[in-house]
Amino acid sequence: ILAALALPKYQKTVEKSRASQMLVTGSAAKEAMERYFLENNAYPTEAALLDIDTDCPKGFSCSVFGDLGKFQISKGISTGSTYTYGIIFRLNNSGTYAGQIHCYASKTSQKSIDVCNSFSNDKAKPDNESDVYEWRRIK
Repeated sequence: ILAALALPKYQKTVEKSRASQMLVTGSAAKEAMERYFLENNAYPTEAALLDIDTDCPKGFSCSVFGDLGKFQISKGISTGSTYTYGIIFRLNNSGTYAGQIHCYASKTSQKSIDVCNSFSNDKAKPDNESDVYEWRRIK
């Protein structure tokens, strides 16, 4: 009985830890993309162009969208896993939401929404982003 009560809390703590690693990785990639912009007057179109180790954390997908001014890390978006969420890092030159960080979670996954809520309860859906996700502004 004790294990049945403790296991969900443990799993949530582990997932929060993984999501925190996403913040570290994404922040480093965002800074590297800004440095690339200063040197080339354009954002990179692929992670290989960055001046950092761009290995994405295990179980996550990392994407560079230089044309959109953002770096994105996600988990389970295409696999339908228990946790389906991601974090978008907007670059300093990316329009209305420049410099902001947003966490998004599938509206059908309360566990994923809980992960985003652990960072912020500030509901804020950026323009032109999907309505199938709950959005939280982290920074």
